[in-house]
Amino acid sequence: MTNSRLTDPEVLEWRFPVMLESFGIRKGSGGAGKHKGGDGTVRRVRFLEEMTASILSNHRRVPVQGRWRRGTGQTWPQCD
Repeated sequence: MTNSRLTDPEVLEWRFPVMLESFGIRKGSGGAGKHKGGDGTVRRVRFLEEMTASILSNHRRVPVQGRWRRGTGQTWPQCD
């Protein structure tokens, strides 16, 4: 298991009718500056049957504020 709120891909595919198509780091999303934040992740999930899903996350619409307001991180909500 991971030390985060993200479920391991193998567990996700075993428990639910989904296929994880991609999972990686979203390069450059941590903002700019001397003390930039960590980059976020991108997960593309294919649902193999009709289902209802919900997401628990932070900063999808309002980006993380940079230190001393010198910039912000990036948001990127996407649903196909």
